[in-house]
Amino acid sequence: MKKNTFLRLFLHKIRKALQFKHKVPEEDRIAIALGKWVGSGKWALGCSLGELAQEFGVTPSALSAYFRKRFSKSFPQWRRDIRIEEAKKLLELDRKMPTELVGEAVGISDRSNFKRLFKAATGKTPSQWRSEHQLHI
Repeated sequence: MKKNTFLRLFLHKIRKALQFKHKVPEEDRIAIALGKWVGSGKWALGCSLGELAQEFGVTPSALSAYFRKRFSKSFPQWRRDIRIEEAKKLLELDRKMPTELVGEAVGISDRSNFKRLFKAATGKTPSQWRSEHQLHI
């Protein structure tokens, strides 16, 4: 009986050690999930920090801390910056696409809000930015 108890205890310790070695740190799990989330284009959809945290399987406070530590900005600020960068690309690539449709494509459906956010980030309206950044092919 003693031999069996020792064996069970030994196997339990091995299992715990293996679980510990294979446990991915929360920060790494967030980075992986965020990379997939960005790659899928979900940044253009409206979702809260809480909804995103739930999707990633972490707490909202852990996700908020990750954004502050990794990007030195809040989740809404980070998402807005991604949206503006994508809007810049669309403005360059499709000169005929109306600016309000560019805003919608990047998740900012209100025309005046898109113009205001874009100008705050770039110093120019979307139309001004487009005319100064033409792709010459």
